[in-house]
Amino acid sequence: MIVSLTAQVISTNGTVSITNTAGTVISLGASSAVETNAGGTLTNDGTLSTAALTNAGALEGNGTYTITGAFTNSGTFTAGTSTVDYANAAGGQTVIPLNYHNLTISNTSNTTTLTGSIGVKGTFSPSAGALTSAGTSTVDFNNATGGQTVPAFLYYDLTVSNGSGVTTLSGNIGVGNIFTPSVGGLTSAGTSNVDLNGSAAQSIPSFTYHDLTLTSSSAVTKTMTGAVTVNNDLTVTANNTLDDGGYQLAGNGSGTFSMAAGTSLILGTAGTATLFPTNFITANIALDAASVVVYNSDQPQSISAAPVYGYLTLTAGSAVTKTVSGAVTVATDLTVGTNNTLNVTGSVQINTGDLILNGTLDNSGTIDIGL
Repeated sequence: MIVSLTAQVISTNGTVSITNTAGTVISLGASSAVETNAGGTLTNDGTLSTAALTNAGALEGNGTYTITGAFTNSGTFTAGTSTVDYANAAGGQTVIPLNYHNLTISNTSNTTTLTGSIGVKGTFSPSAGALTSAGTSTVDFNNATGGQTVPAFLYYDLTVSNGSGVTTLSGNIGVGNIFTPSVGGLTSAGTSNVDLNGSAAQSIPSFTYHDLTLTSSSAVTKTMTGAVTVNNDLTVTANNTLDDGGYQLAGNGSGTFSMAAGTSLILGTAGTATLFPTNFITANIALDAASVVVYNSDQPQSISAAPVYGYLTLTAGSAVTKTVSGAVTVATDLTVGTNNTLNVTGSVQINTGDLILNGTLDNSGTIDIGL
């Protein structure tokens, strides 16, 4: 049954129940609205299609709310197993901060913008065609009783607070600000690419990624907050500095590790001597000649022979020795900073030896050559 109306007002202490789940029950015209006043209740277990939905009372039920205009809520919204579909075919909309069950954005004509804290217990289905903006919202996948799928989308803050089932990332997951995977290993990277794409400083949380990419439109540092594993490709694009924060970054034998021109990798802190990202093989490491790798610890560090470095820099705040682990090649310049002793167990030559330097040497420390 379809009931077509021009307007529906649910007054104080009034109740409207939509219970026919076989088809559309209430379908309103293009400029019409449903309004629930304080004390009123709308229970929807069917389908409600309206231009505007205004709630100052109570919305509840397990049906579908198809909204082509504005959704305004100052009352209570109990999602049940319902679906809210922002479906304006002729203009943009605002997705208001609520704890949804299923959230769908079928608007494909204009930008629909998420705002505030958006909880999703079931399925999040953003529109195709880059017509949805994360704004400065937080999307929280928060099903407490089972797993979920995080779809490809350019999120601002992405949180997985699901604490019981595995929530799996799918496709290209852009995060412009904060990525918070669930505690306890309950988030899987699947075969996704997590792209930390903020143009301000970002934290890289401890997580086992499939692909991890850093992108930015301006110079920025992105810092690990725990041990990170990348099961496939690690890509650092222009403008990004990857700082391991004193935590070890582990790669894999089949994926690639690439750094573009104008990028930096900082290894270690004053108190922690981390290694160059482990497990990547030489054939799969591509460091641009204009990229920089900095061994930055005040503790003894081993300088990996796996990559061909662009610029190689040694920094420290107190006296320390850093030792090449094999035949190290530097495509551009080597800088040995104050407090550093570079220990080369063999010879230093232009084209052969245990330290192959194709550029210039800037030495403010000590080079110890053990022949």
